[in-house]
Amino acid sequence: MVGVASNALGYGLYLLLAFGGISPMRSMTCVYLASATLAFWGNRNFTFRTCARNMSGEIFRYIVAHAIGYSTNYLILFFFYEKLKFAHEIVQAVSVFVVALVLFCSFKFFVFPKKP
Repeated sequence: MVGVASNALGYGLYLLLAFGGISPMRSMTCVYLASATLAFWGNRNFTFRTCARNMSGEIFRYIVAHAIGYSTNYLILFFFYEKLKFAHEIVQAVSVFVVALVLFCSFKFFVFPKKP
């Protein structure tokens, strides 16, 4: 639920920024940073229900996962929008789903793994 809400809100904000005159690449970057920052608490406490007392390892792994997610999003938008000239709103909509899948797997198995 956290991911769905975060992605829907993020995509709406992306469209507002992009159609408001900010370049699609910068819009995506602004929204990605804000969304990733806010979603940590929701993912940690609700989606994956982790109880780890020491959050430093989780935060580090979360940053690594999002560096991969951001890079994926940037490359998709760069290639399909900047190079191939597809409509940025469609490219970003597809990218949201691709990045969500990458992040969900990263969070489940790397960032917030279940302890045996």
